[in-house]
Amino acid sequence: MAHIHEGRLVRIRPVEEADLEALVAWRRDSQALAGFNPPVLASLHRNRAQWAEDQFLSAEYSLFAVEALADDRLVGKVGFSRDSAHYDHMVRTISQIADPADRGKGLATEARMLLVNYLFLSTQLERIYSETDEGNAPARRSLEKCGMRFEGVLRHLVYDVGRWTDMAVYAILRDEWDESDLYAPYREAFTRPWTKPE
Repeated sequence: MAHIHEGRLVRIRPVEEADLEALVAWRRDSQALAGFNPPVLASLHRNRAQWAEDQFLSAEYSLFAVEALADDRLVGKVGFSRDSAHYDHMVRTISQIADPADRGKGLATEARMLLVNYLFLSTQLERIYSETDEGNAPARRSLEKCGMRFEGVLRHLVYDVGRWTDMAVYAILRDEWDESDLYAPYREAFTRPWTKPE
């Protein structure tokens, strides 16, 4: 894999203006949110203004579009946020595949792996983590397939869909990524040739 943004199933890329309507629609749609997040009355006008300012790319928060390689179709989003300036060595990732028909095919897993690989290759981050509803079995399997380790449950962390939600926390550290066979195909194309072992 010779492109930092492309895997076998998906590519991740910066959000384009043409994507904004879909991104806003997904935030309002219970099917797109998979029942684990509340719909939000998101404003297309406000999203356009924010996109015009920074294209959703900053050191504190970045969002990328996910396209299926099979048909170049926008299928979801993946991104990261830095929760606190006091913990600048780590970020939290999110991913979403909007259409239920596209789920269960490994798209979200590969999109998150591309993002993890990109972040470890291009920054000094030490830890990348994700949280998901404790009862969201598909998301938990996806995080495990990304090489993230289950670290525990934070009880009543968020008020979500009319109830307090316990969130399962998963993380991967830099040395775990560096030693993981899962990431070898994503990582090796960008290894400096003069540092490869004999």
